[in-house]
Amino acid sequence: MAAPDIVNVTSILGKTAYDTDISNVSSAILTNATGSNKVLKVNTLIIANIDGANAADITATLCAADANFQIEAGTDGGSSGNIVLDGTDGSSTDENSAILLQETVLSSLASTISVPNDSTLVVLSKDTSIYLEEDRSIFLSASAAGDLSGTISYEELDDA
Repeated sequence: MAAPDIVNVTSILGKTAYDTDISNVSSAILTNATGSNKVLKVNTLIIANIDGANAADITATLCAADANFQIEAGTDGGSSGNIVLDGTDGSSTDENSAILLQETVLSSLASTISVPNDSTLVVLSKDTSIYLEEDRSIFLSASAAGDLSGTISYEELDDA
């Protein structure tokens, strides 16, 4: 894992990522993969409540990216009632499968903060920007799926 020398970068690319329908299951809005040889400077993270009637809570966490995995548990279709665990391709084993998402939380950026209907919450701004090093992700989850959307603005710094 080699973080770039941010004093001598060769490129700074401005980028934006979106999650227009934040789920009630934690999922990554931004990931800096292991071996990317980049650092991401996160300038803003804005959460908008797109529900016209109800408030919804947002949780934003900084996590280890390579520790993420998905396990689906369901019966194997036989009479034994065995549980099938598959963390490889995310394929479902049957209609009764349950999805479990596991991430290693390093820090909380926001924890169950209420976002009133038809309003926005600034979780990170230029005044509170953070660096997302290799093997780090920002995860979002909402108290009600479909009520919140997220926009994250960042710079990709590279010294290659």
